[in-house]
Amino acid sequence: MPDKTTPLQQLTAENDELRARLSEAEETLRAIRGCEADALVLSRSEGDYIHTLKGGLEPYRVMVESMNEGAVTLAVDGTILYCNGHFADWVKMPPGKIVGTSLKDMLPEQDREGFDAMLAQGAKGESRGPLTLQTTDGTQTPVLFSMCPLPQGEGKIISVIIADLSEVVAAAEARSRLALIVESSDDAIVSTTLDGIVESWNKAAELLYGYAAGEAIGRSIESLIVPPERINEVTHEFEALRRRECTLFVDSMRQRKDGTQVDVSVKACPIFDVAGKIIGASINSRDITGRKQIEIDLRESEQAYRTLSQNLPGMVYRVFIREGGRMQFFNEMPTQLTGYAADELIVGTVCSIEPLILDEDRPGVVAEVKRAIARQCAFAVEYRLEHKDGGLRWMQEHGMPVYGTDDAPLYIDGVIFDVTENKQGEIERKIAELTLQKSEKRLIEAMAIARIGYWEYEFATDEFIFNDQYYSLHKITAEEAGGYRMSSTDFARHYVYPEDAPEVGKHVRLAFETLDPDYFAITETRILSGKGEIIWVEVRFRIEKDLQGNTIKMVGVNQDITMRKDAEEVLHRTNRTLWTLSAGNLALLRAENEEELLQSLTSVIVKHAGYILAVVDYADNNPQKSITPIAWSGFEDRYFLAEHLSWADTEQGQLPVSRAIRSGTMQICHDITADPSFKPWRRPYRHTTTGRISHSHCATVAKLSVP
Repeated sequence: MPDKTTPLQQLTAENDELRARLSEAEETLRAIRGCEADALVLSRSEGDYIHTLKGGLEPYRVMVESMNEGAVTLAVDGTILYCNGHFADWVKMPPGKIVGTSLKDMLPEQDREGFDAMLAQGAKGESRGPLTLQTTDGTQTPVLFSMCPLPQGEGKIISVIIADLSEVVAAAEARSRLALIVESSDDAIVSTTLDGIVESWNKAAELLYGYAAGEAIGRSIESLIVPPERINEVTHEFEALRRRECTLFVDSMRQRKDGTQVDVSVKACPIFDVAGKIIGASINSRDITGRKQIEIDLRESEQAYRTLSQNLPGMVYRVFIREGGRMQFFNEMPTQLTGYAADELIVGTVCSIEPLILDEDRPGVVAEVKRAIARQCAFAVEYRLEHKDGGLRWMQEHGMPVYGTDDAPLYIDGVIFDVTENKQGEIERKIAELTLQKSEKRLIEAMAIARIGYWEYEFATDEFIFNDQYYSLHKITAEEAGGYRMSSTDFARHYVYPEDAPEVGKHVRLAFETLDPDYFAITETRILSGKGEIIWVEVRFRIEKDLQGNTIKMVGVNQDITMRKDAEEVLHRTNRTLWTLSAGNLALLRAENEEELLQSLTSVIVKHAGYILAVVDYADNNPQKSITPIAWSGFEDRYFLAEHLSWADTEQGQLPVSRAIRSGTMQICHDITADPSFKPWRRPYRHTTTGRISHSHCATVAKLSVP
């Protein structure tokens, strides 16, 4: 009867079988992880592969475990079948947890594709390359994978030896950094054999000596850059290197490609291989031309300072602030200025001149020095000092604080001069200045009393410059005039009397054109006050010329002489009146008839009284009331003696002579140009005076015209 199984029974059987197989797999995995299994059988579609894990290979296992490299066996899919303890230490996992995992998972993402390619190649033959091993905590180690297949019966495994490249990479990086440092160094760095053959030549060496690296490498360093007179020096250097001695930087001379020599500082050290054997030399050299020049300049500066200190007419000193104010002198002037030698100025343990400073001056000096130290600036002080002979000397001190790297003051450098004579001269100058100020004040007062004003005229700017006394002549202030400077145009327009302007211009032209550097002139002219009043002034001026002989300035003074001119005018009029009366009396005595008398009198009036015209008219008692001239002087044109003169009260009878006849009173016309009655007879006359003369049976008038 056929065996009929129910679906439940079938499922139960399959489940039992699966449980048995799972138990077997777990036991196998435990044995593998515990290194208790000698072989492992892997079932694949191509067939079963048997991998031996123990047994006859035990000696090799011991050898592999003692290796300094990591050793791993892999299945062709990358599964770890075995690893030694060194590899387990690298990845920081126990071997039991490593076996059965994928080695690919222990690599960073960027290396996995390379690992797959290497693994595929390793299944066929040898394969090697650098990769990075990554632990569970993220630590990465550069390693070198070496793979090759190991046939095992019908299956295959891949043997992998993993070498740590950390030291190799670090060494390579160190060499790279060293090469970069050497190449970028400002020092010329050259490596040679112990025979002096150049093996390396950096960029700084090219710049210093003029040889390119290709020109220098392979040649003897002596033939390249060592002058003949320095050969023995280099020979001794290499002898010291062979004795494992490193030379210090020494100043020497080397020769460039172009034959010129250069000052250098040279240091040489031996080069060792890994075994400690000397294999060459490293030679550093640097250009010290600048330093040498600085040393020369410093020596010259020091010499100049010493020379200057010795020749200065003052004592040059240094005060050491951190040594209690000790004073050091750099010349012999302390004795000359103070009367004391330097060793006599010792105060306790300090050499100083401070005790010699006058008591009342010392606090101010100390305060000024402290202020300069606090502000980090120079100072200058003057004080009195007691000389050894008992006298007082005026001193002028100039100093500058000097500071250390901590910004604390180190010392004060300075110089002290004896300025006693200067001080005495200064006192005398002040007295002279005060005297001069008093004199100037008295001069100003005198100029004000004498009404004298000072002025200058600059040809370049065409400007006048005035002082207050000058403006007082014009009866205005500088503020009212617009300041102390004024253009010649404004001056002429506002302050020069119009009729005198041509004469003023003539003097200015003469001053400008004269070749005489000592030209001096005096003239009298009229000016206008700020209110338009006429003022007479006497002008005195001189000129100034430049080196080329050109007149650049007029300098002068104006004195108000109006009172004098008025007095002269009064005197002149008085004299004129006297002369007129005298001449008139003489005419009276000499005249034989009325007509001769009248003619003589008109002549006297014109000649002695200052008039330009004198006329005597008769008033006719005819219907036309005409006026008949019977005597005249100073006028030859008959125009003025027109027939139409009349003393009637008509348009033709409005002349002053007509009014005088009608009214019997004196008629004075001050301005003919402004009097409409003179319109028909205007001539070049300024004013006229007309009076009635009582004479027997007719009216007679005298008509006088003055320019």
